Amino acid sequence: MHNHTKVILLKMFYRVIVAFMFWPFVSTNIGAQEARSGGIFIVGDVHIEGNKKTKAGIILRELGFKKGDSLPQAGIGHILQNAKQQLVNTSLFLSVSVDSSSLGSDSILVKIIVKERWYIFPAPVFSLADRNFSVWWRQQKRDLGRVSYGFSVDWNNVTGHNDHFIVALQTGYSKSWAVLYNRPNIGRGRQHEIGFRYSYTRDREVNYASMLNRKSFVSNNNFLRKLQEFRAYYSFRKNIYTRHYLSAGYTAEQVGDTIASLNPEYFGSGKTTIGYSELTYRFSYNNTNNVQYPLTGRVFSLEILRNGLLPRDGINLTQLKVDAGLFLKLFRKTYFNSVVGGKIFLPKQQPFVRFRGLGYNDKELVRGLDEYVLDGNAYAILKANLKRELLSFNTTIKLLPRSFRKVPIQIFVKSLFDVGYVNNHNPGNNTLVNRWLFTYGAGIDVVSYYDMNMTFEYNFNQWMEQGLFFRIKFGR
Repeated sequence: MHNHTKVILLKMFYRVIVAFMFWPFVSTNIGAQEARSGGIFIVGDVHIEGNKKTKAGIILRELGFKKGDSLPQAGIGHILQNAKQQLVNTSLFLSVSVDSSSLGSDSILVKIIVKERWYIFPAPVFSLADRNFSVWWRQQKRDLGRVSYGFSVDWNNVTGHNDHFIVALQTGYSKSWAVLYNRPNIGRGRQHEIGFRYSYTRDREVNYASMLNRKSFVSNNNFLRKLQEFRAYYSFRKNIYTRHYLSAGYTAEQVGDTIASLNPEYFGSGKTTIGYSELTYRFSYNNTNNVQYPLTGRVFSLEILRNGLLPRDGINLTQLKVDAGLFLKLFRKTYFNSVVGGKIFLPKQQPFVRFRGLGYNDKELVRGLDEYVLDGNAYAILKANLKRELLSFNTTIKLLPRSFRKVPIQIFVKSLFDVGYVNNHNPGNNTLVNRWLFTYGAGIDVVSYYDMNMTFEYNFNQWMEQGLFFRIKFGR
């Protein structure tokens, strides 16, 4: 690529990031401005129906107003729509309606009707050893021996406070068990959240290096890797759009002598064990119509991570990560979104196990390069989509309980364009780093309740490699 084009792309990336960094802090008190140009309504009462499990306080916390507040008459529709949006984004309800009616004079009654989800999901576990479906289908030739299976219980809204409990047991190609619990909405203002997560994993196959832009594996009938992770976290949510998150934890990992022999830099210096502490701070802003599949709104996050807080830690790393997204409705049923992100960590020299760039998960992926990984200490990525709602309908699944048989489905067609760059000071034979990457394509998104999103895409990269890619996301 010409240097002039590189400069233009870098400037675009920089300007979008800077705009999003400062935008959340700019006051946009629309209600106050509208109040000066018209009358006001007094919230005389708030009435809630349908919350059999969810505590009323959890619903009231999301509204952005309370009984006795003054609301601008000119902006009442916008305010009630925002309240509905926030309740949808709790992932607690199948449907939400927020309406108002007059109580006489300037007083109004706000009526909220919700239909709660099914909150307990005992389910079988079926997972692939590979990082995505396309790799398993193409590179691993649909090998069923690479499948892990087990059982999990995913219990949302355990106590009615939107808390979340998961326990999972897995056997087969990999063996693991994990437990997670988080409890939000603590304190008088329901602004605090605490939680923890613990997992233990044993693997017979290990990705010990990256060669020719792909993962290189070694496998054995015996377990080659053991991994334990613990995290405890706290978050503070002063208003409905922003959250401050603090996490502390420890990771302990052990591999067989084979791994250290094949790649002495897996843990560094030929070591077979490693342990390190971690401290993470994250600021997030999310003002979108749907957190799971946003069509309108803005998102922004800033994360600072530190490994190596303790004297004997095996990793010394400081990482900065920034993401921002803009979601626009262009006209009826037609939407555009652009998401940019970047990450850098220092020092550049790190063990292979922490030397990660793009391609290791769907969020940090240049679509169309699903079969490749790009290792490095810094990356930049831009994803853009132009989409149109093709169908929106309800179907009935009689196997479900009566209250949940009606399943809403939306289908979108889209075109997409991605740009990515990964910096690697020692690339070896990995040729996709230290250069700008471009992909484009078209696809179909299928969206339903319980946060299920399925994506089918046909993508091309700049070398005209092409393929059909499938992704699925279920749950939070």
